[in-house]
Amino acid sequence: MNKILFSMLMILIAVPAFARPVFVFSAGFGSCFLNGQTSEVKASRFIDDMVDQVTHLTGQSPVVVRTCYALGSDEIYVTAPELDYSNESMTRADFHKVVKDAARLAGDNAPVYVLGHSHGGWTAMDLVRKVAQLNYRNLVTIDPISVVNCGPLVFSGGVVSGDAPGCREAPADLTAFGTMIGQRAKHWTNWFQVEFPLLHSESISTANENLERGYNANWTNIFGAHAVIEVDPEIWQQTAQYVVDDLQR
Repeated sequence: MNKILFSMLMILIAVPAFARPVFVFSAGFGSCFLNGQTSEVKASRFIDDMVDQVTHLTGQSPVVVRTCYALGSDEIYVTAPELDYSNESMTRADFHKVVKDAARLAGDNAPVYVLGHSHGGWTAMDLVRKVAQLNYRNLVTIDPISVVNCGPLVFSGGVVSGDAPGCREAPADLTAFGTMIGQRAKHWTNWFQVEFPLLHSESISTANENLERGYNANWTNIFGAHAVIEVDPEIWQQTAQYVVDDLQR
């Protein structure tokens, strides 16, 4: 009898009682240019604070995947320490596989929280659209901009001509799939600004929440309020609180 009880105890110790959360953070165009590392994008301190807060309050250490885009390139760079990826260039299809591997590592039906800014917001929406089988709990898009309709050349041309509609709207190529994306994510929060006239997103009808922000950002920052919104403390605080509340239910 003692041997049976001991064996059962060892099984309980070896198998986690619940899955760990998975965090997927996607930064926008040129974000790798900050210092060339996906782990050190502009919002890094907010990402790290959120991971630490969730770990401290829930006792669950998240499996973290981070991405960024190189300046002047469509390449996506991925860092996922627990999967041995460090600033590796890959296609978005390969990135989707990394996220699936992260969810598998985290445990059965692991809760997945996805957040992205600018082109990273598009990347977050595209992930939820393309990878259906994950337990998405929260999708957060921060001033999402289409990779397809607002690349570097389109944006630059729009600065000169004043005509680049794809850079001044929510990603039209993905909002057509908005109902599907909204159904797959338990909750979708879309933050946006329209203060910077050359580059901004807008409300997305299929998101659960659309929250507009204003900053009076000066033009010394080349991307104005579109850059400022990425490191808005209120956005990160509300996102962290949602994740903690969701995990503690």
